[in-house]
Amino acid sequence: MAQLKRETRELDKVFLKSVLGQPPTPLAFAEEAAVCAFLVLSHGAVEEFVEAAFKDYVQKCFTLNSRQLLNRASHLIMIQFAADAAVALEQTRSSVPRDDAVIRMVPALYERKICGTNNGVRTHNIKKLVTGAGLVWDKFENDCSEAIAALDALGARRGDIAHSSAANRAATGGVSKALYPKEARELVNTALAELSAIVSFLASPKH
Repeated sequence: MAQLKRETRELDKVFLKSVLGQPPTPLAFAEEAAVCAFLVLSHGAVEEFVEAAFKDYVQKCFTLNSRQLLNRASHLIMIQFAADAAVALEQTRSSVPRDDAVIRMVPALYERKICGTNNGVRTHNIKKLVTGAGLVWDKFENDCSEAIAALDALGARRGDIAHSSAANRAATGGVSKALYPKEARELVNTALAELSAIVSFLASPKH
């Protein structure tokens, strides 16, 4: 978490320091590009952090020196990826006992099939990570509701600015849709502040 905060602070220094425009004054093109770059890159850093937290959780659900799965979630993960692991096993000549070999493959399959196809931090993106990790979405949603809301807001604004040009925003409403440094910082900082709830949830042995 500390590294993520340092990274976003550095992005703030690089991209937002030179932005002087304030609402309702339109930003210069270079200023708008800088704010958008800050949000998109910060969003990417947050997304990577969240995915890494879930990958680490899945990895910890299994032990390489024991056939005993750690918790209920690991059973649900196995159900999702056992078939893929079995197919992959047939293509190898591993000397590892079959059950242990399949268990070793599951975290990598989660990373490839769930995290590798995930592209954002909107609610549906987080739900994909949660259910893929064998966790109960309703419980996660209840315990991490504020984190979900903060990430959804960040993801929505990132999608808005990543898929629309300044010209398009001007044609559909102009300055009101422009992204200024204050809003960009608030979106990122709120998301960072709420991530601890997800980290705590994944650290809990009771799911």
